[in-house]
Amino acid sequence: MTMTKNTYQLTEGPDSTVWVSIQPLQSDVLNTIKEQMEIDPDTLSTEQQNHVGLKMIQLKGIYDFLDALLIEHNLNKANGTQTTH
Repeated sequence: MTMTKNTYQLTEGPDSTVWVSIQPLQSDVLNTIKEQMEIDPDTLSTEQQNHVGLKMIQLKGIYDFLDALLIEHNLNKANGTQTTH
């Protein structure tokens, strides 16, 4: 299994708020999900299988949340409104 090199960027604003590039982060999460799916569960203990399963659920939740943010942004963009959070 190869480890995915992160492609997202973090930027700190003047007010110390950290901003992240969503599309690259979402792509990185998807690549990690794909890597986890390549793991042969027969090579893992029951505890390790449970850990990988839980990690997959968490990663899918993160992926879906990022997707929802992008959908909201695109809808606002199509409606001519600005996304501000």
